[in-house]
Amino acid sequence: MILAGVDQIAKDMFDSAKVDGANQFQVFFMVTIPLIWDVLSIAVMHFAITALKVFEFPMIIQGGGGVPSRAIWTLGMYTYIKGFGKRDPIYRLGYASAVGVMMQLTVVLVMIVAWRVFRRETVEY
Repeated sequence: MILAGVDQIAKDMFDSAKVDGANQFQVFFMVTIPLIWDVLSIAVMHFAITALKVFEFPMIIQGGGGVPSRAIWTLGMYTYIKGFGKRDPIYRLGYASAVGVMMQLTVVLVMIVAWRVFRRETVEY
């Protein structure tokens, strides 16, 4: 995603920065980062959502059979296990749905904080 954003920057921007005497460090921080700021903010928000709801990889690493050890539980796995994931089913679907709602509220809160942190004046070229 970030590489696609960098690809969309006109090559003239980099050339004009080099002509003005900017080194690679200055080109990166003064040209590249401001022009991909929107893409960077979306990528960070997408990463945050994915990190909060990760389920598949720890379950696959554990082996998939039975209940995984508590050391690798994530919030998504905890919701699944509390809902209907044990061998001797004690269905706590209300508890699991409450955890899911809290996970959703956490995602919304993280997105609001990230939106405020990444809010910035739009840069166009």
